Formats: sequence, C-alpha cells, structure tokens
Amino acid sequence: MSQIVSTYLLDDLEESLSMEREEFFESQVQTFRDLGRPTRAVEVVDLILFTPKKEFILQRRSSNKLENAGLIDTTIGAIVPFGRSPAFVVMASTLRELKIPSFVFGEGEDFKETYQLLETYVNNSAIVQLADSRTANFKKTYNGESVVIANKYHLYLGVYGGPAHMNLAEVAGLTVFSASTLQAERASKPESFTSDLVFFLDEYEKKIGAFLRNLPT
Repeated sequence: MSQIVSTYLLDDLEESLSMEREEFFESQVQTFRDLGRPTRAVEVVDLILFTPKKEFILQRRSSNKLENAGLIDTTIGAIVPFGRSPAFVVMASTLRELKIPSFVFGEGEDFKETYQLLETYVNNSAIVQLADSRTANFKKTYNGESVVIANKYHLYLGVYGGPAHMNLAEVAGLTVFSASTLQAERASKPESFTSDLVFFLDEYEKKIGAFLRNLPT
C-alpha cells in the first residue's frame, strides 16, 4: 500500500495536503523537467545525532533507495505521513531505523537542563530537540536523475551514547565523525554527501555549536 504523506503548495505553506508518496515524487520530477523548479513541498524530519563526545553520527543511505542512494546523510531522514506530527515521526524512525527509543523535545525547551536530567539514559536512548522548521529546495538524485525537490523540513539535533543498532533494510551503515574528520571528508569527497546534509551543516553551524556546548565536557 502506498504511503500517504503531507505536502504543501509552495504558495500556501499553511495548509497540509494529502498525497501518495510516489505521486508526489513522480509529479515533482516531471514539474522540474517542465519548469526547472518545484511547485510543491513534502514534509520531512531530519535528525543529526551526536555522541556524548560531540562526534557526528551519520548514516550511509541504502543502495536500494530511489533517492540519494549510497550517499552519506543525516542520521535519520523521514517523510511525515499525513496526519502525523514531526515529533512522532522522529520517535518512530529512531525505533525503526536504529532500534532505539528517543525522548523528543520542542525548540523552546532548556536542553542543557533536560540533558542533565536524562543523561543516565543516553546509552540506551536518544535525547532529541527540535532545532528549526523551514522550507527549502534541495538537489537530489531520484532514480538516477538529478532533480530539485522542495522539503518543508523539521531539523532535530540529539545525543546518543550507546552501540549502533541498524535496520539494514533502511540504513546501509552508520559512521562516527569528529568535526575535523568530517570537514576533511567533505573537502576531499564532496560528492559523497547529500545536499540536505551539506545544507544543514553549513546553515546551522552556529546552532550546532551552541547545542554541543550544552553537553558536559
């Protein structure tokens, strides 16, 4: 059964419209061919997890994915089903893809205080906070074709200190990068990273730095 997802017309980002996932991508790929730009956005969540040592935990997308197959991406990226909240999707995705539960908090929460309260659970679960929600266009490879797709994204940052448990049907692998190693990899192999991840790392560099400073040293 095809998944029904939340989409938004780019000239009306307030009203969520239901659409089959395949229909969204097929129609927007054709729209990009015809107009050179997207006209509709799909709602997504993106989660970047860090270890308690402030290292990045990033996934390599499965080679059987239609979108950005085989590239290094955010820890989790998921489309929001119609009628579901982004926070629910984050919790469901950490369970499905990483086999760990997660505590998910809103943007206004005091993360430093929250982390101190839940730090003893960080080896068994992810502690996650919303960083921002916006709409942006992303270059993607869809079924081998280079296109631009609009995402109404909710970016989450979080901490997890336990072992990696992967659902290999969803994720090809997880890699832990120090900040310096990630910077070097991006410089030497820029084609290995999704445009989504590159955008988030550059656009939210200061916010990521502030988030990591809340973690104990």
